Amino acid sequence: MTRPYAIQARSRPTTRYRPAPRSHLRRHAGTRRRVGDAAPTFSIGYQKSSATLFLAKRRATIDARLKKLGVNKVDWVAFQFGSPMLEAISAGVVDIGSVGDTPPIFAQVVYAATAPSPAHALLVQTSSPNRLATELRGKRVAFSKGSSAYSTTLSALSVAGLRYTDMQPVYLGSTEASAAFVSGNIDAWTVCGSYHAQAEAKYHARVLTDTTSDLRLASHSIYIAKREFASRYGETLAAALDELSQLERWAGEHRNDVAALAAEVTGLDVNVKKRTGMHISASTASRRKCSRSSDSSPTPSTTSS
Repeated sequence: MTRPYAIQARSRPTTRYRPAPRSHLRRHAGTRRRVGDAAPTFSIGYQKSSATLFLAKRRATIDARLKKLGVNKVDWVAFQFGSPMLEAISAGVVDIGSVGDTPPIFAQVVYAATAPSPAHALLVQTSSPNRLATELRGKRVAFSKGSSAYSTTLSALSVAGLRYTDMQPVYLGSTEASAAFVSGNIDAWTVCGSYHAQAEAKYHARVLTDTTSDLRLASHSIYIAKREFASRYGETLAAALDELSQLERWAGEHRNDVAALAAEVTGLDVNVKKRTGMHISASTASRRKCSRSSDSSPTPSTTSS
């Protein structure tokens, strides 16, 4: 059993190099900020795989902590995967969010903290003749473009001795990819978290390779924020991250409770959510082993005060 994993934060931010594409979200950004130690409102982006954020929303611990700093309201905004969340953060609609390690490459944001990552897997149907990732040449492989699943797919291909052009990429969100997988319209699917566990439990998907069995595919979850927000409201951001870190430790010691809550929120079977928890535990342990054995694993940076 792995030890509870704390969200790690550092003192200085770094920026990514490409600006996010312009979007209709920008017109909603507004000018609700003021100079000071606490933001008047605080918006948190989350995904279905973010069990800790579901827990934080339900317990309202962040709300209570930030209210003492002068934050009047905490908003929670759901996203299907990381790229749309990045767009919202870049536009100022969301202040902080949790994504995989790939989406931040495409946006001008700062790393706020690192956290446990759900396991990612490259799946095929039970009836598929493919047994190895090396057999994906010419196959239709689905994943969310610009997501951590995108990076996992590239890593899996590289380890298998294949190039990106050797397969047929199919860019789908998790919901659409799930339907395509069940109907047989794709040959393989790279996915993480609840969808990963659901595909194995409900659709009897078979794993070709994953981030728990092959440390070369190890992934990270990262909390990100817009640079301007991190610079102006560092105290607000640090307080929210501290609350999340405490919840992360609690969740590591109460996995069944977290699974029940996540199942209630997402509508997935509780056993599927428990399976997701096991994937997270294994992925966290794998990443620790990877970080101990190599200096090349990503090192997220953090907020400014």
